[in-house]
Amino acid sequence: MLKAEILDTLLRMRNNSKPGKYFSLVAVPQDDSKPGGRQLENLPSIVGSVDLILLQKEDVLRFIEGASEYMYVSGMAVHNEYKRQGIGTLLLKGVESKVKALGIQYIALQVYAENHVAQTLYEKAGYQAVHTSSAWALETMLPGTQGKRRVLMIKRMTS
Repeated sequence: MLKAEILDTLLRMRNNSKPGKYFSLVAVPQDDSKPGGRQLENLPSIVGSVDLILLQKEDVLRFIEGASEYMYVSGMAVHNEYKRQGIGTLLLKGVESKVKALGIQYIALQVYAENHVAQTLYEKAGYQAVHTSSAWALETMLPGTQGKRRVLMIKRMTS
């Protein structure tokens, strides 16, 4: 049922977003490709995904000089069995390709301050930490995330 849940979530997010504003990229193993249509049983295994949304929020734009919009990485995940195998790097390269194709200059994301593995991945990919939130700013977050500080990281795309 995991595939059904992922597919349902991705389709719901895509269908509820303005055209050209939301994107989802997935990583699948090369040897897991199956021929066939779009039926659920014919979908390849998803080993990683990243969700993107084109935003214009001032709380991030204040850290980006001269920009009027940016691509926000709203979520990125890699299946535990595939971690530390380059899937995260592959997904970030996919993000950059999409952003370049759209002509957008900046990518922004947030990572929990205690998630040093993810921060290192983003730093190696060229993201720079520009702001760390205080714990009080997170009181409206999802249950279980209260008190976790987040680091805002931004990457400027080069031509």
